[in-house]
Amino acid sequence: MRLKKLVLQGYKTFATKTEFLFDEGITSIVGPNGSGKSNIADAVRWVLGEQSYSTLRGKRTTDMIFAGSQSRPRAGMAQAILTLDNSDGWLPIDYSEVEIGRRAYRSGENEYILNGQKVRLKDITDLLATSGLAERTYTIIGQGLVDQALSLRAEERRALFEEAAGINHYKSRRAETLRRLQETQRNLQRVHDILAEIRPRLSSLKRQATRAQNYEQISVDLQNLLRIWYGYRWEVAKKEIRRSRETAASSEKTWQVSRQKMRVQQENADDLRRRIHRLQQQVSETQNKRDDLRDQLETARRQVAIMQERKESVQRRLAEVEVELPPISQQRDAAATELAAATEELSAAQASLNQAREQLQTFNANFQTQQATINKWQSELQSSQQAQRSTQTRVAQLQGQLNQLREQLQEQTATQPSGDEGELVKMQAEVEKLTAVFSTAQQKWKTSVSSAPICKTAARAHSRAQNLRRDLRDQEQQLSRQQKSWPGWKPRPRC
Repeated sequence: MRLKKLVLQGYKTFATKTEFLFDEGITSIVGPNGSGKSNIADAVRWVLGEQSYSTLRGKRTTDMIFAGSQSRPRAGMAQAILTLDNSDGWLPIDYSEVEIGRRAYRSGENEYILNGQKVRLKDITDLLATSGLAERTYTIIGQGLVDQALSLRAEERRALFEEAAGINHYKSRRAETLRRLQETQRNLQRVHDILAEIRPRLSSLKRQATRAQNYEQISVDLQNLLRIWYGYRWEVAKKEIRRSRETAASSEKTWQVSRQKMRVQQENADDLRRRIHRLQQQVSETQNKRDDLRDQLETARRQVAIMQERKESVQRRLAEVEVELPPISQQRDAAATELAAATEELSAAQASLNQAREQLQTFNANFQTQQATINKWQSELQSSQQAQRSTQTRVAQLQGQLNQLREQLQEQTATQPSGDEGELVKMQAEVEKLTAVFSTAQQKWKTSVSSAPICKTAARAHSRAQNLRRDLRDQEQQLSRQQKSWPGWKPRPRC
């Protein structure tokens, strides 16, 4: 046996990966106190499976891991790999070199490695036990171990010699074998107890076993029969599915045809609904017309009733008129006689009115002549010209009134009975009086124009025109009052 190499990484004071090579001969490690010389021996113990942390100078697994320094952080894992030369086959394994490794994590978990493969701690212990490198061997003698061995008692010293001789491995295997034999003996005793308990029920158990075998056979047969039955039902179901698909296809075609027919029926129904709607509208319109005709008929009936009443009233009135007709005929004859006399008087008044019109025309001609003369003196006689224009306007109005009066006399002559002869005489007297006033005004106008200066004549003409205007207004009012007093008189609109 020869130790070839030791590799440490993260173990105690070895933060980085450190490799120790052990050549032939004696290898010594020299260094000051506290440099980590003992950590190398502890690493060899630790990698060989040492479980006592007191022997490794620690209290827990994390004490085996580098705790860090001011310049380096702490490590998360500690690893040690020990390489042994097995060229002479001193280890019962088919490798010329054997690498035994151990890893520890801060979680407390440990891993054991044999030639790169993860193994159990028991595998490592069994491998090393035959070569004298067991867990409690004294192949590694640390500081103070010699004094401790010399101070042991006889019994303890015997254990030390046996362990150094390498017989502890066989003793532990013997103890393990005896323990297993005892467990086997206990198991055999238990089997005898069970057989003694089962023997009285053996016949019953045989019957049950036979039944169980029969049950298993029947179950197998049943499974086969069920498989056959299920196959048959599967084929039947497949045939039914095919028939169902064919039926579904035919049903689909039938459904399509029915759907087309239903669509046509739906369209026809829509047409019928529209026709019904139109007919309902027509019926509604006809009902409205019927209601209107009923209202009109009712109105016509009421009007017929009213006309019937009016007819009866008119008939009664005609009967009354027929009774009153003879006296009215006599009155009509008398009125015709009076109308003839009034017509003659009206003709005389018409002649007088025509004469007054001629005089008025002559007055207008003279007035226009004087107006032409006055226009030459327009700057001095502006007030007189204004009066002359007013007089001329009034004369024109009087002429129109005379014409209207003449027409009214003609109408009164044609329409009034002879009983109004006095009124016509008064009217004729008023017309003659008005004509005399016009004649007098015209004479005075001529006299004033020929005998006086233009300015004085204009002033007097203006005064006389005002007097004439007042006289005409009085005559017009008097004539209007007389006209209103005539029965059936209606004033004509002026043009």
